Amino acid sequence: MSKRNLLNQVSAAPVAKVERRLREIRITGLCAADGSGTMADQCQAALEQGRMLLEAEQLTMSDVTRVAYLITDADEFSACVPVFRRMFPQMLPALTFTWAGSGTLSVPHAVIELAFYVERPEAFL
Repeated sequence: MSKRNLLNQVSAAPVAKVERRLREIRITGLCAADGSGTMADQCQAALEQGRMLLEAEQLTMSDVTRVAYLITDADEFSACVPVFRRMFPQMLPALTFTWAGSGTLSVPHAVIELAFYVERPEAFL
């Protein structure tokens, strides 16, 4: 996927939501805007979208403590591992995987959807 297409996927995704809770920030609905591309392409777009939303909260990818993945095809998921390593170069957060049937994610034709969880530092309380 070209950088221009990736930016379109990231900026146009309408379903992401930031929830601020007492002890955590939850960012849900991270997925490619139109569900196009491979699972790795969609994963990259979702992670970039999450990174931008974290920055708006003055957080970074290293603040993410858990990532929940909804995937429609477990066989394709291995192509996402290098993408995760690039986005989380220091240490991967805890991972939760859920297999979802085709057509059950927030965006039609999407094959992967993510949620980020950040435990809020005591300074935020």
